[in-house]
Parts: sequence; C-alpha cells; structure tokens
Amino acid sequence: MLAGELFMMVFLAAVSGNTGNHLLDAASTEAYWRIKGVAISFEAMKKEIDAARGEDVSALVRDLGSADPQTRDAASIELVKKGPAILPQMREAEKSGDPEVAAAAGLIARQITLAGKAAGVRYLMAIRTLAELRKPEALPILRPMLDSKEMFVAEYARRAIASIEGKPYSSPQATAQQRNADLWLLPSGCSAVLQLAGFAQRVCTADDLLALVPNAKEEQFEKRAVLAEMTKEVLKIAERTGDLRIDSITVGVTGDIEQEWAVLVLRGEYDAACLAAVLAKAGDEAEEKEPGVVSAGRGERFVCASNERLIFVAGMAGKEPAQAILKALKAGKGALGEDNDMVPLIKALNTAQTGWAVAKVRGNMRDVPVIGAIEWASAILKRDEQKSMLEVVAKGRDEQAVNAAVGWINQGMQELLKEARRASRRSPAAKPILDAIEGTRCVADGKTAKLNASMIRDPAQVVMALLTMDSLAWDRDDDDDAATTRPAE
Repeated sequence: MLAGELFMMVFLAAVSGNTGNHLLDAASTEAYWRIKGVAISFEAMKKEIDAARGEDVSALVRDLGSADPQTRDAASIELVKKGPAILPQMREAEKSGDPEVAAAAGLIARQITLAGKAAGVRYLMAIRTLAELRKPEALPILRPMLDSKEMFVAEYARRAIASIEGKPYSSPQATAQQRNADLWLLPSGCSAVLQLAGFAQRVCTADDLLALVPNAKEEQFEKRAVLAEMTKEVLKIAERTGDLRIDSITVGVTGDIEQEWAVLVLRGEYDAACLAAVLAKAGDEAEEKEPGVVSAGRGERFVCASNERLIFVAGMAGKEPAQAILKALKAGKGALGEDNDMVPLIKALNTAQTGWAVAKVRGNMRDVPVIGAIEWASAILKRDEQKSMLEVVAKGRDEQAVNAAVGWINQGMQELLKEARRASRRSPAAKPILDAIEGTRCVADGKTAKLNASMIRDPAQVVMALLTMDSLAWDRDDDDDAATTRPAE
C-alpha cells in the first residue's frame, strides 16, 4: 500500500508538474476533519493549534539531570507521555549545557516523534485549514511557526501565509547539484534513465481534484464518500510515517527481460527512521534481511538513506541493485558513470530541464518487436504556464524498421484517438486527453523518428480526464461482456 501511495504521488506530479507534492495533499481537508469529528471554523483551528503547543515542562527537563536515577527515569516517562505538544521544548533541551539532559531530551524527542505521527498530521492539517479559510486574523498565529524546527511546520506556515496574503508560493525544489548526485548514484545495467523535477508550482489537493467532476447523470457519485475514502487511505500511512514531500524523481530501469529491476530515487523530505521502522514491521518476514535495506515483500526494497533521500528498488532481481545502491551511498557515486553506452546519451542532453529521459536498446530487448528497431532514444519535458510539452527523438538501426515502428505508434495513437473522442462525447472531463492525443505527432525521417506532444498543466483537469477515460473504458468492457453473454432474441 505504501509503495502504491508513493507511485500515485509520482504519477500526479509527473502528469502536470503542478500538483501538490506532499502525501497529505492527497487528503481532503473537509473529509479529514469530518473523520475527526471537528466542524471547520477559524476558532476550531485556533483551538487545535493552541492544544498542540503543550504545557511548560521545564521542571521535568531539570529532573533529567538529577543525580537520582529514579528521578531521571520518572521524568523521562512523564515527558514521553506529554506527546508531540512538548517537542519544541525538547528541541531546546537538546541544546542544554548538561550533556546528560541534552542526551535524554534527544532520546525523548525521538520516542515522541516515532509514536506521535497522528498528532503531527493533525497539527499540519490545522495549519492547512487556516490557509484555506484565508482569514487575516490567522497571520499572528502562523508567523511564529516560521522558526519551527519540526518537520514541515515552517513550510506549511509559509504556504498558509502566502495563501492568506494572496501571494504566489512555490514548494522547495531540488537543486541541480542534488539532482546530479541522485543521477550518478544509479547502478550499472540501466538501459533507461529518467529524471523529473519542478513540481508543485501551486498546491492542488484532493478537494481540488474532485471539485472538477461534473454532475452529469452518467457520472453521478457521492463526492464526499470518495474524498473520505481517499483521505482514509492516506491517513493509514501518514498517521504512521508522517507527511512526505517529493522534490525530484530519478529512475533507472534495466533492459534485461530476464532480470528485470528498477531503481527510483525520491528526493525531498520525510522521517527516514520512522518510515524504516514502519516498513520493517510491515515487510515480508520470510524474505532474507539485508543490512541497510528494508524489504517490503514482492521484490520491493527500500533504502531510507536520509531524511532527504528515499530509494525504492523493485523487481525480483532487486537484491543486487539494492546492494549496489548501498555501496554507491558509501562511495558517493554509483557505477552508471562507467557505462560507455549511457553516459554519452545523458551528457548530450540538457539535464537541467524540468524532465528528461534517455534509453539504449541492448541485450534481449533487441528481440522485442518495435523496440528492437531503435538503437537509442531521448526525451525532453518542458513546461510553461499553460502546458507541458514532450519532445522525443529516437535513432533506429535501418530506415525500413524505423518507418514500421512509427507506423505502429501512429496506429496505436489512432486507436487511442477513437477512445478519447468517444469518451469526450460522453463526458467533457475527458477533453484534455483528446486535445493531447490530437496534438501528438510522430514522424520518420530516414533512420530518425520524432514525436511531439503537449498537455495542459492543470493537474485537476488532467487527473480527472484520465480517471474519466478509465471509468468509461470499464463501462464499455462491462457492456461488451454483457453483449457476449446476452441470449439471442
């Protein structure tokens, strides 16, 4: 389930580059507070935030330095019981000149953090709700949070203040140096490499997505129920691991059909120790434990490298690349830089672009129809205020094979176009997909093939268009199944 949520975040970020890049952005504000039994109002959110600030525990902190072991132990137990509300005071206590107090406070803060993720989520949702209420009287409550050292609190406060003041806000972005480090961390054996960044130029939550669903008869469903289910699924994870933010995505995929694996490096922010503990508890106990690697079963492995970098390895042959990642983390670089096929392709591109990809067809992939006609391919993703634009160039082995591959692609696009037109007639929500397919061009020029496509950047419209297409496809399949089983009249 956790891997599924992470990939849904990746998908939403990739299709638009404009959606929220926090795990909690996939939760509905209204549904969250309904689940918690709280009516949304400024006064209720202020009460939530005031309750989270906690009481003065300075006396108990002093007892952490007592000469009496029983007094120290009793103070530690009482402080842990106080929960996340006292975390700011524990952070201050970690700076104490008394080494014993500082060490004890650090341990207590860690224990509270691991056990108190639900309370932390509640606090962040209260800040987000203040942003959505847009009441200026919230500003004095939010501004002191800008100095918070708790994960995401200062960021959520900045988002909220910008919303209330009507100013633009951009989420933290991965730097070129960070993206480069993630790229060259990949292991050897990659036949395709992809990198995406530049997410969350504006925040888009689950409420924004569902608000776009039309109320036509053929698409009637209870939006509140859908939002509630989405929010419950997010909370199953967030209330155990805390929030998570993705700033950039780097992917390496093998080209060996018999030894399939993929490595995905997520750059952003999350609680690495907490996530590792949750994954270890939920993992496949039957699988061999690997030092530094958390097994999630089904060939999935996680390397919680730091609070800024999460690495996911998928595929039944994933043990070897997972160990290669651990070795690369220690060395500061992986073996991709030694790949004489991939390095020239990567260096020929402007890797500072919002998104890019390269692929080299080799090994048994040459025997796959259509793909085997191509030697290598590269892609660049560009964005402006309105659209995401994709440019793909592929170099083939011979002109005839390239023409055949382009013909196959265009035939597939025609089939998609029929489906998109059909869906668009039934639901206006599908029109962005229709526009994107109609604007896609794939042509052959000798041994070179080129494809150009574009799509609107509004994340709500993109996602709802895809969901609508999928829903209508299922409806058609059901109709087809019914037609084949219906007795002749």
